[in-house]
Amino acid sequence: MVDLKKLEDSIVLIKSAKENRKNVIGTGFIFYKQQNYTYLLTCAHVVEDVGGEENIRVNNIPAEVIKIGDVQCFDLAVLKVTKTFSAPSLNLMILYGEEEKKLEVKIPGFYLWSQNNALRRQTIKGEMIVEVDGERAFQLIEDMPEDVAVEKLEIKKGRLRSGYSGAPVIDINTESVVGLVTHKIDVDGKGKSGVAISIEALEKIWPEMPASISRKITRESLKNPIDSTHGNKTP
Repeated sequence: MVDLKKLEDSIVLIKSAKENRKNVIGTGFIFYKQQNYTYLLTCAHVVEDVGGEENIRVNNIPAEVIKIGDVQCFDLAVLKVTKTFSAPSLNLMILYGEEEKKLEVKIPGFYLWSQNNALRRQTIKGEMIVEVDGERAFQLIEDMPEDVAVEKLEIKKGRLRSGYSGAPVIDINTESVVGLVTHKIDVDGKGKSGVAISIEALEKIWPEMPASISRKITRESLKNPIDSTHGNKTP
């Protein structure tokens, strides 16, 4: 099992180079490193919120947007920075199982605290419901034969806050990232519910993904879904 502290070191702060957007933040994380480059994932709407591709900063470092999905559809963006971080890359997993299950998850992310907007990082915990009411929910692209699974988040310890967009949803049993937080469902103002988009969206927005990256993505077996209790998965 990977040390939680090391996992949290793989989390990065996404912010804007624009002064008038200094209080707009998001979360991202390292998923691949190669020579002098580091690849990261966050949400497409985070890139939009900070003022576009030319204004995005990762831990204060200018970042290049390699691929980006539509905010209303595949809300995911691939970033690249010309630096090798010492923190490890997080493992990605695509869930294909058709059986209803709840995964225990942890979600490390950034947020701004109180009126002083002090920056904080916190790991919250809860469950990711892979299927809701026996029928999987899908995000659809209009007029295109494309879809990707979206999952419901229920937070048990801590709460989702503004800034958690792009944070990895990590299965506690496998230590793999099984989704990204896209938004909270804040009906009661407590931040106890939210939505995550499947890692499958990465393949949708980046079909020409290098094989060296694709090979590192774990894929759940269609015939042998993950046992959320024991964390069994295909090799």
